Amino acid sequence: MEVVPTRPEARRLVTSVVMFWLIGGAGAFLDAGDATSRAIGFVFVVVALVAGWIFYWTLFTVGGRSAGRSAASYLLPRGRGFGDTWDGGVAILLKVVSPGWWALVVRATRWPVAVTSAVLLGSFGMTLLSMAIGLG
Repeated sequence: MEVVPTRPEARRLVTSVVMFWLIGGAGAFLDAGDATSRAIGFVFVVVALVAGWIFYWTLFTVGGRSAGRSAASYLLPRGRGFGDTWDGGVAILLKVVSPGWWALVVRATRWPVAVTSAVLLGSFGMTLLSMAIGLG
């Protein structure tokens, strides 16, 4: 049975992914400029890494609830060995690539589905565009 994220968890997942993509993409774009732009880009990249950490912590909180484990148990496997932790972690990370799971998360936010989906896809597209401009 699929564990549905609570409303705050779903909103944290969507917001952290959007912030990771947008701020990380802007940071990669700014990192290719002069010294001032690189300094600002570095700050953007650090903020994007924090957003990514919040995303993964929330993801493992939701996934761990289905396995009866805490998010911290994936970081520090006490008495379970790394094999069990690896298998459980991979199963949780595979949810990220599932469009059905993201549809479940978007519905759980109770935000307008079309707007939330457009923001998710748009932020990903803006990241790809800014990275292509920054690297090109």
